[in-house]
Amino acid sequence: NKALTATNFSGWAATDISVENQLIVANGFSAINSSVANFTDLLENQSAQKISIIDIIPENTSFLFAIGFDNAKQLFDKKNKILQQQNNFLNWNKHRKLIQDSNNVNYNEFINELQGEAGIFNTSSVHSKQQQYVFFKSKNPITASSLMQGLITGKKAYSEYSINTLADANITAQLFGDLFNNNAPYFTIMDDYFIFGSTVASLEGLIDNYKSENTLASSQHFRNYSNYFSSKSNLFFYINPGRIAAALKNKLKNSYHKNLVFNTDSIAKFTALSLQMTTKKDLLLNNISLFYNNDFEQAEMEKELALKQQELANKQAALDEEARLKKVDTNISMQPQFVYNHFTKEKMIVVQNDDNKIFAINSKGEQMWSLQIESKILGKTSSIDFYKNNKYQCLFNTASQLYLIDRNGKNVNSYPKLLPSTTSIGHALFDYNNTKEYRIMIVGDDNNIYNLYKTGKINNGWKYKKTTKQITQPPIHFIVKSQDFILNATNNSATKLLARNGTDRVRFKEAQSFVNKVQITADGEIYAITTESKLWIGRVDGSSLTYEMPNLHITSDILAYNSGYYVGNKNTITYYNDTILDNITFNLDAPVKEITTNEDYIAITTSTSLYLLKDNKIVEGFPIATDGYFNITDINNNGKTNILNIRNGFIYNYELDN
Repeated sequence: NKALTATNFSGWAATDISVENQLIVANGFSAINSSVANFTDLLENQSAQKISIIDIIPENTSFLFAIGFDNAKQLFDKKNKILQQQNNFLNWNKHRKLIQDSNNVNYNEFINELQGEAGIFNTSSVHSKQQQYVFFKSKNPITASSLMQGLITGKKAYSEYSINTLADANITAQLFGDLFNNNAPYFTIMDDYFIFGSTVASLEGLIDNYKSENTLASSQHFRNYSNYFSSKSNLFFYINPGRIAAALKNKLKNSYHKNLVFNTDSIAKFTALSLQMTTKKDLLLNNISLFYNNDFEQAEMEKELALKQQELANKQAALDEEARLKKVDTNISMQPQFVYNHFTKEKMIVVQNDDNKIFAINSKGEQMWSLQIESKILGKTSSIDFYKNNKYQCLFNTASQLYLIDRNGKNVNSYPKLLPSTTSIGHALFDYNNTKEYRIMIVGDDNNIYNLYKTGKINNGWKYKKTTKQITQPPIHFIVKSQDFILNATNNSATKLLARNGTDRVRFKEAQSFVNKVQITADGEIYAITTESKLWIGRVDGSSLTYEMPNLHITSDILAYNSGYYVGNKNTITYYNDTILDNITFNLDAPVKEITTNEDYIAITTSTSLYLLKDNKIVEGFPIATDGYFNITDINNNGKTNILNIRNGFIYNYELDN
């Protein structure tokens, strides 16, 4: 019922279709015109080429469109004829002359240095622009790059490769047509291929995959399918329908959602769809194949996971010899905590084992002291300067007591103190004006918030009135435009903001219920996921709103950071930018347990692994095996970040390259 827009891609086609057990194949011919009316007419008289880019691009490539040719100049000239027919040649030629005059790069000459392949590919399951790349192959990369020098405005070394900044972000479109338009201002050279990306980080990820031999050609699923298409062609189009099923669904839903029946499980088994075109005299030979991999079941996934886990185990064993710090009696079920040691000018590591024994360990892994207490530490520990003499102590609470321990493991100033109420939640420590006039907040099991001085005595100036709405997390202090706010969070819109004295400062009227903890963005907005799978945002002026976010569910994990949101669903983490348009997706080895941020890193834990992201790229050497308890800081003040990780009762210290 809706007319299709003509794309001038190809002429008529006639094919014979055959259906096999796991394959639908259409073979036939289509027209090719010497007069050049369609894009495929550019391929006339070009020899078919082996599309070898599959030996370089990542195995998670979801989309590839490549052309093979042996005469780049002829292709270039025919492309210009199409531009003339479309009345676009003058604009193109004006841009070409501008590049030649200002950068001394002549595309009419540069095209002669290219031969073999050009194309575009994407490694995202949702076709993120940040994970889309364009490429072409050179006869000699040294000669080709020397002719491009006038366009190169910057250069960065990365892992034996150079990542260059380019003055013309659409050079591939200028050379081969608008199908290769990608707005990619950065490029690197891998073998004979010039590969262009939208960000430096995206190209770094591409290099990492290539060096690790995680290529499309090495993928078992792609190898299974490659038997069904020719090794050489003039045009090769490939997608993995199962991998991009969600993106296909979203595109189709816009126009056809009323009649759409979408079986995700079935589509996941379609692992390849390809179109090949090869010149045969005055015709193009077509081959269209759709592959259904019925063996793509749990066993196959477990096999791949086992291989990856073995690789991880080998890397882990090598790292562990260097990183192991300390074996603590019995297991540890808490994050490593830190307290400043004014004597050594370093941070001590504080942990508690499952027998409730506390250990303090220095940066060399040596035990400084140990202390047996009556029960488990709740939440996190805090460092305070009790005597205001720049000597810090460790503050924490159990279910019934508040502790303050000095650097030698001794109780300070008649501590421990009995709490005014038993609690199931860790304390919060506030120092409003950085004057060391501390306030300690305790959420009692009686649903009251107690405000204590550092001596442990109750602050009678605290005017908080408890309600029946259950408080679910420690209070959080934050400042917006020089105003203080204290987040008092429940699992619904009874969540409110308090003033310093405990009175209500902001209430939210809109009725909502939340399925996760309430968090605060860097801009002072609070947010949570509602029971309707929407994102709720509250502001300090009392207003609030909810809106739908792609792939947000009641089981999702979410973190606001880096001007966007990181959303965890099952085995994937997706980053949405502040316009909720472009995104980056990371695939994990198991379902996400938690997403946090610390020291400019994004930390993601699964049941067995810890992933670390920086600049939207997985940090080299990760994931590592973990029990789920870790912390990040510079423990010995050498300017390098350490990650302290708990596994099997051992504490491991990894030093990161910042």
